[in-house]
Amino acid sequence: MSHFSSSFPSSSSPRHPLTDLPPSSPQHSSDDNMALREVITLLKGEIQHLRKEKADLQAQKAPKKNDPRIKGLRTTGRQFYRVVHLFESAHVAVSEGLDHEAAMANNEWPPEELDDDASEEEKLKYDDEIREGERAHDTYKAFRKLIPELDSVVLSDNVKDLYASIMSGATDGRSEDLKKITVAVAEYVNERQYKMDMAAAVAVTDLASMECGSSNRIPEPLTVPKIQYVDPTSRQGRGFQNDVCGFWLCPVGINWLDESIRAKLRNGDNIISDGVELDLSQEVAIPLFYKNGKSNEHDLEDGLFMTMLLVKLYQIIFTAPSSVEDEAADDNDAEPDNSGNGPRKRLRKAKNQTASSRETNAEKSNLNGKVTGRSIAYIACLAYFGLTNAANWRTPLGNSVSLPYMYTWAVDFFEGPKPGSQARARADRVLEWWNKKVFPRHVSRIIAHPNGQSSSQRMRAQRAAKENVRA
Repeated sequence: MSHFSSSFPSSSSPRHPLTDLPPSSPQHSSDDNMALREVITLLKGEIQHLRKEKADLQAQKAPKKNDPRIKGLRTTGRQFYRVVHLFESAHVAVSEGLDHEAAMANNEWPPEELDDDASEEEKLKYDDEIREGERAHDTYKAFRKLIPELDSVVLSDNVKDLYASIMSGATDGRSEDLKKITVAVAEYVNERQYKMDMAAAVAVTDLASMECGSSNRIPEPLTVPKIQYVDPTSRQGRGFQNDVCGFWLCPVGINWLDESIRAKLRNGDNIISDGVELDLSQEVAIPLFYKNGKSNEHDLEDGLFMTMLLVKLYQIIFTAPSSVEDEAADDNDAEPDNSGNGPRKRLRKAKNQTASSRETNAEKSNLNGKVTGRSIAYIACLAYFGLTNAANWRTPLGNSVSLPYMYTWAVDFFEGPKPGSQARARADRVLEWWNKKVFPRHVSRIIAHPNGQSSSQRMRAQRAAKENVRA
């Protein structure tokens, strides 16, 4: 019996070309040798095939570093959080956007309208579903505007690597922006607080002078109050624990000057307003988003997002710091005298410093001279986060607002209103106000002559007319 015979089935069993060898005999025939060579050849081919499959799988998993788009998409990806979506990934933005377009193409969108007898809860749920779909589609459109060649990215064999490159750039951009915002927002609110306290001190001194005038007493000299300024270099100690930060973060309708309210906010206790416990994770209307921190509790849209504080932060991120200094001062901008008692001043650009010729983030984002609601929402969230000591983007700290909720709320303020509605007109007015502040000299804002011709065109026509008269 050969050593092969105990390992393989008998000749009566069906043979497999790769696993069954022919039965052997003490004397190997030429046919047996040919069969062995055939099996060996087949096995070698199978091994080569398996090696190729393994190599293909490894190639799919490993990033294709020789793809020239990797570096470019990482650079462009720095704008993703700024103008596309602060809390979404590239993959989800594309996936949900394509799903929405497919639903529209198949007449599956919008959902069937509710009956007239639907409850208010059902109507709200229906409206939320509609808005969620619109928001996802708007995100996808914003992504396509940022990366016009997005289709080729989606269809690439290494699409996961390209997505990863985009998101790596997005994270880098956000980290860089937050460092700038952390310093700038602290300096702005410090200056504002200094002005307010100086004005209060002057008022008290004036009152003392008036009283002294009737009693021939000498008024006490003006003293600057001891202020708990915000450290521009660190986010530690910010939030409700800091008097200056707390004022800008305290929800509209809650009296920050009430010591008991301050204590509750700092301890994370429940806040009761008009007999109702407030969910502070959704209290997004805060003084930070209103001009000079003043809001109308009975009309929360009045003045919302029309604050120079946010505009200046926007300019730092999108149009370079030099544009901040070009902006005329308003109620939020004036700096205190250099008395040594106020907060640290911002550095001014040297007279001989020239503007950078590099592209701004506004240009890299393809904003084309028009501020978008998403870019405002981005700055608003960074400004809020910069005034807190929260360590996580998504998880509220104590009585802090949920940042994803805040971002969605701000985006919906600008994108949610229906065309032709009064809400749409109000949102457009806010965007126009921003355009004037951020891009006052952009070509898109050039006012054409009433007849549609430039001065050179009109002069040319006038010259021709004069020649005709002489002729």
